[in-house]
Amino acid sequence: MNLVHISRDVKLENIAAGCTIYPFVRISGPKTKILTGASIGISGPAVLENSFIGENAVIGKLGQVTLVDTVVGPKSVLGSGVAEHAVFLGKETMVNDFTTGYGFRARKGSLYEEDASSSQHTDTKMTILFPWVTIGSDVNFCDVILAGGTG
Repeated sequence: MNLVHISRDVKLENIAAGCTIYPFVRISGPKTKILTGASIGISGPAVLENSFIGENAVIGKLGQVTLVDTVVGPKSVLGSGVAEHAVFLGKETMVNDFTTGYGFRARKGSLYEEDASSSQHTDTKMTILFPWVTIGSDVNFCDVILAGGTG
């Protein structure tokens, strides 16, 4: 039984020493890159396909995560959910514990700038969250630019 699956198209030199890949993780795609200190699948299964994971990022802190063609910046903490063609620029401070909470969905064109975050059950598409913006629970944003946050 394979607990971690890394497909043949993944360049092994793109998986840095010092990252942690937990059981039930599936990694595929020649563009996939995981940097030092990243933790993948910490609390549940994770799927990475052609995605970039920055230094010290945590993927799956609250459960299952699927990332397709997604960039996750340094120190980002993704709870549980799905992101496709999205960008999370990362954390500069630890104002918020999470970048995304439980049940997030970040669809094509979603951009979470530095320290932007979302709570539980959020859905974004073609949405830009400027730095330090936090969106609450049960929010569905499409074609939104949101600025003015303080975290």
